[in-house]
Amino acid sequence: LSLADGADLVDLAEQHGRVLMVGHVLLHHPGLQRARALIAAGEVGDVLYLHATRVGFGTIRAGESAWWSVGPHDVAAALYLCDAVPTTVSATGAGFLQLRQHDVAFATLAFADGRIAHVHVSWLASEKRRQLTVVGSHKMLTFDDSDAQAPLRLHDRAFVSAAARAGFLGRTGEVIAPPLPAVEPLLAECEHFVERVRLGGLAPGEAARAVGVMR
Repeated sequence: LSLADGADLVDLAEQHGRVLMVGHVLLHHPGLQRARALIAAGEVGDVLYLHATRVGFGTIRAGESAWWSVGPHDVAAALYLCDAVPTTVSATGAGFLQLRQHDVAFATLAFADGRIAHVHVSWLASEKRRQLTVVGSHKMLTFDDSDAQAPLRLHDRAFVSAAARAGFLGRTGEVIAPPLPAVEPLLAECEHFVERVRLGGLAPGEAARAVGVMR
């Protein structure tokens, strides 16, 4: 639960010749992977900001906050889609049902190039929502890992500068749900780990990113 703990685990794995992997299962979801590919291809234009909501009215875990329970999913997704680590992070939360355990939390991640990602998690919400929105200069993406039929949608919505007046004009177009392969994210994550064990460690390019994150 801390950078020091993570560094200790890395050292321990190296000492014993083991492959260590953090299990961010959402990164193996075909919808999120397709979203990253669309962003990299310039389909949404310049990414302006991301907003993630992971809330519901469900089981309250004893000794665990809402942030630690579900927050890492969307933080990992934001770093994955932005292909960068934030330069600053601000967060706040409150606990209403358990002493010193936050039931609701908000966090803002700011990146060096001006992009921001906002994450909202809560166990005290009127309805279950699992949605990540990517707002681009040309189009927008919405990703919902609880939607089995169309977890990823591409919205042809953008803000076009109005030359005759200050501000922006809204433009609305079609919504497309790209076809995705039928992949179980947890199985894909386990297969990825087994492959890394078989090959003896990180895939090309992963080492540099891992070192960058640790620093």
